[in-house]
Amino acid sequence: MIIGPKIYGLVLAGGKSSRMGKDKGLIPYHGMPQREYLYHLLGRVCDKTFLSIR
Repeated sequence: MIIGPKIYGLVLAGGKSSRMGKDKGLIPYHGMPQREYLYHLLGRVCDKTFLSIR
């Protein structure tokens, strides 16, 4: 069995959202906040996942 390099996921959710007036990462997507959905999605395929927020 060949073991490859580890894959890490990063969700960048630190934008100012000045035009929208609210945090885009909190907009519902498939029943949960967008940034949480992406975090869980990456968690299924990555060895480790990080969430960067402001």
